[in-house]
Amino acid sequence: MCTPQSFPPTPGARSFVMARSTQFAEDVLFLARDQLRVEQAATSNNSKTRAVANALKQQSRLAVFNAQDTGNGITLTCGQHVASKTGNTLYCSTRSMIPVLRNSYVYFELSVGADAGGDRQGMASLSIGLSTAEMPLNTLVGSWKGSVGLCTNGQILDAGRWSSTDSTRLASYGHDCTVGVLVYIDDSSEFMTWDGEMVNAKVAFSVNGNAVRSLEALNPQRGGDMEPPDQAPWSGALTLAIPKEEELFPTVTLHSANTQVLGRFCEQDILAGCRAEVGATGIGAMVGREDEDIVIYCLDGSMDEDAKRLMKEQDRRRQNAAMLGRETNVVETAAAIESRYRAQAKYSTAESGYGEGDGDGYNMQGVNQQAFMPSVKDPKMWAFKCIPGKEEELCIQIMNKAIALADEGTEIGITGACAGKTKGRIYVEGFSEPHLMQAVSGIRMLMIYTMTIVPINDMTSIMEVKSKKKPVKRGQWVRCTRGHFKGDLARVEEVLEDGMKCIVKAVPRLDLTLHQLSGEQAKIRRKTVRPAKRFFNAQDVTQMGGYVGSGRMSSSFENYSTYEGNFYDSEGYMVKEMKVGNTVVACTEDTAPTLEELQEFRKKDQGGEEGEEGREENDQSLLDELSELQKDFASSTNAKKSNHGILLGDTVKVVEGDLIGMMGKVIFIDDTTVKISPAQVDLGIGDVEFLVDQVRKHLSVGKHVRVVDG
Repeated sequence: MCTPQSFPPTPGARSFVMARSTQFAEDVLFLARDQLRVEQAATSNNSKTRAVANALKQQSRLAVFNAQDTGNGITLTCGQHVASKTGNTLYCSTRSMIPVLRNSYVYFELSVGADAGGDRQGMASLSIGLSTAEMPLNTLVGSWKGSVGLCTNGQILDAGRWSSTDSTRLASYGHDCTVGVLVYIDDSSEFMTWDGEMVNAKVAFSVNGNAVRSLEALNPQRGGDMEPPDQAPWSGALTLAIPKEEELFPTVTLHSANTQVLGRFCEQDILAGCRAEVGATGIGAMVGREDEDIVIYCLDGSMDEDAKRLMKEQDRRRQNAAMLGRETNVVETAAAIESRYRAQAKYSTAESGYGEGDGDGYNMQGVNQQAFMPSVKDPKMWAFKCIPGKEEELCIQIMNKAIALADEGTEIGITGACAGKTKGRIYVEGFSEPHLMQAVSGIRMLMIYTMTIVPINDMTSIMEVKSKKKPVKRGQWVRCTRGHFKGDLARVEEVLEDGMKCIVKAVPRLDLTLHQLSGEQAKIRRKTVRPAKRFFNAQDVTQMGGYVGSGRMSSSFENYSTYEGNFYDSEGYMVKEMKVGNTVVACTEDTAPTLEELQEFRKKDQGGEEGEEGREENDQSLLDELSELQKDFASSTNAKKSNHGILLGDTVKVVEGDLIGMMGKVIFIDDTTVKISPAQVDLGIGDVEFLVDQVRKHLSVGKHVRVVDG
């Protein structure tokens, strides 16, 4: 707040301060209202509504737009319920904070605000739909794979393919219009593709209560060219394929300036008055039930009024049936209750492992397994933030301090320290907080003020075993392991996350004939046909009816051409961010690049013709590169087999890492690691474990050696 002395003197500054204060008051009111709605939903009679409300409370989330998932050029106001475009970026997108429920019918609405000028001359240009978190925020929703959007011109953009509607006049919208989206994610419809395991999501749009049906969905055999018959709105829903492990979020992309969109994600904000306006007519017939029996949820898990009325009627019928069928004899009633609870106890006993076998013997396997889980009587665990890469070193320092104090007769009330799978964080186990502070005080590179207690249910997940992955280097050759590119050769262009992620360049596999097929035929062809390798050309894609956009990767600042969810550089190569070990693996001696693959990877100039001398130089350079690769693979294999000639009792010297230059004696060795006892006693550290590649055998002057090769 501003005091009279500090209040801005100019009218423009005063207007800005007053607007900021008003916006703050509005945000507080909307936040209080949303939290009250979550508290009310937590006491609902519907189990799914209660589960969603409890999850929102635990994760501190609300059914609003996500400020962390909003592109540059969009401002969120009214408690993050309203998204407004204020920047000059061509496409600005924002997603909701919570995803769509799976295996449930979910409905939400987005209302476009009135024209800011008030003269109705400005045309609103935007797209409303659904997308996964992989879609960049500077991309039009529907142009990316796993996304679909209804544009203001009345056409549907489905994963980069345009689809017409049964009525362009009813499907078009602008200022003062409300677009409804009804979606159902079916996890039972999983199927395998080159891109991994996918599931289908049914999506239906409506504009101002009028259902929008896709001609391609109504008539997949003819590609949506014939006049649609009189069918139910849900029969014209689009089928969107998304990865099974990905979530689907309501998304809006703003194109025109000064455009405002209000998100209606809660049942109290929905404008549709009946299921016909929602577009839910015909759902029951497709699943063998009545339309009234289908429960439609909103994004926050709340239900529509028809579903609430149906649940109240079912509860009343159950109560009436229980009253009419109640036993009048007290003895019979007691026997019925006893038999019912005996059956429940038998079922719970079988589930927990009791009651199996003959006689009265019990199977204690379930109890013994539960005994390993932490309880309130066990030591508690606290988490500390630290400098990434120093986790193991800090744990060793804490344990050395505990050992040193124990030798002096001072006990520290901690039971252990470990570095889990999370980078930049260590975990210390103890009985009380004062004992923990005594143990970690004086430890450098440890942020003591970030100490937080770990819940009991999360303590076991910290100790999960994480498989070791060998990092890659820039310029290294790798091979893809999934999708259409399985087995293809790629080259590392940039290393991310200490070599655990990388940006690779590969020869694309493009099938431009998909745009000439109907939706069902294109889906079958994607599953069954592996496209041939060909370099990307934006002009060829556009001529075949494809959509070519532009954008930047989240981990790069360069602009690339985008087509069907992939990035392509100016030379026609596909550029993609991949995880090491999951989608790409480094080439080994068995999977080394061949001469044909290296020739195929190098793109020739389109315009000129190479002479005989140029071809010979190019082939010679490829042969030299292939020879160097084979030497590297052979040397690494021999080094791995021989462990650099290191044996137990040898004196070694550390050549890599933080302790470079330290010397010690080998006391343990295996295929990948070696443990040494430091020769410098003044360092004050115990036995240290290193990778075999980080140490070398040290030979002092006067030692006898034997020549074994050459």
